[in-house]
Amino acid sequence: MAIKKSKTETGSIVRPSYSERTMKCYTITDSELKQIGLANVLVTAFSAIGSAFFAFGVDVFKDSQFVDAVPARAQILTQYVQPLCFFLGIALWLSAAAVWWWRRDMIALIKKESVETYDE
Repeated sequence: MAIKKSKTETGSIVRPSYSERTMKCYTITDSELKQIGLANVLVTAFSAIGSAFFAFGVDVFKDSQFVDAVPARAQILTQYVQPLCFFLGIALWLSAAAVWWWRRDMIALIKKESVETYDE
C-alpha cells in the first residue's frame, strides 16, 4: 500500500525500521541484587558527601585568601577545619571508588558464574 500525501499537508513521512537484538540474561539471587543496589547507594552517597566536604574546604580556603588579616575565631577554620574537610572529601571519594570497584567485581563474578552454569 503506497503512502498518499495530500497536496495541502506538509510534514515528514515516517518509515518504521525494524530491527532485532538478542538479550543476555544472567542468573542473580535476591541477596546479590540487594547488594548491588546497596553498592549503588553507597557510591552515590560517598561521592556526594565527599564533594560537599571538599567544596566546603575550598570555600574556606577561598575566603581566607580574600582577607588581609584572618580574625582569631576564623583561624580555627583555616588551621583545623579546612584540612579536615579536604581529608574527609578525599577519603570519601576513595571509599566511593572502592565500593564501585567491589560492585564491578561482583557483577563480573555474576556474569562468569552465569556463563559457567549456562554452558554446562
